[in-house]
Amino acid sequence: FFVIFFCFSCAGFVVFGRAIRGFSTQIRAMITCWNILMGEFDLNEMMLVQPILAPLWMVSFQFLVLLILLNMLLAIIMDTYVAAKAASLPVGDEVLPTIWAQLKEAARTVKETRGHMNYWKIIVDLTDEDFPAHPQPFVTAKSLRRAFPKMSKHNADYICRRAALHL
Repeated sequence: FFVIFFCFSCAGFVVFGRAIRGFSTQIRAMITCWNILMGEFDLNEMMLVQPILAPLWMVSFQFLVLLILLNMLLAIIMDTYVAAKAASLPVGDEVLPTIWAQLKEAARTVKETRGHMNYWKIIVDLTDEDFPAHPQPFVTAKSLRRAFPKMSKHNADYICRRAALHL
C-alpha cells in the first residue's frame, strides 16, 4: 500500500509540483494524496496545470489506491482481527453469544424473575456480619424461605438453581 501510495505522491510532485502548492514538496505531495484519499481535492486546479495528465493521474490513483489497495489493507486488518478474536475464544464448543442471544436471555430472565424479592436486599441481609439472615453454611430453597419469609417458592428455587450453575 505505502509503496504504491509513495509512487503516486512522487508522480504528483513531478507533474503538479511547480504549479500547485499541495504538491510543491514531497511531504506536501504525500499529505495532499492522503487528503485526496479522504475525498478532499480540487480536480479543476489540477486540470488547469495538466489538462490531460490530471484526470489520468486522478482516475488511476482513485482506482488503484483507494479501491484496491485500501480495501486490501482493510481486508488484512479484518483478517488479523478475526484471527485474534478466534484465538481469544475458549477451546471447545463454547462460543460467545451474539448480541441478539444476550438480549433474548435478558428478556427471559426479566420475565422469569418478575415478582422476586430485591436481590440487593437479599445480598445485604446475607452478608450482614452482625446478624446474617442465613447463618448456616449450606443453603437450600427451604432454608432461604425460612430466612426470608416474604420470598416465594419460585424465587428460592430460582436462586438455588442459578447458584448451582456456578459451582
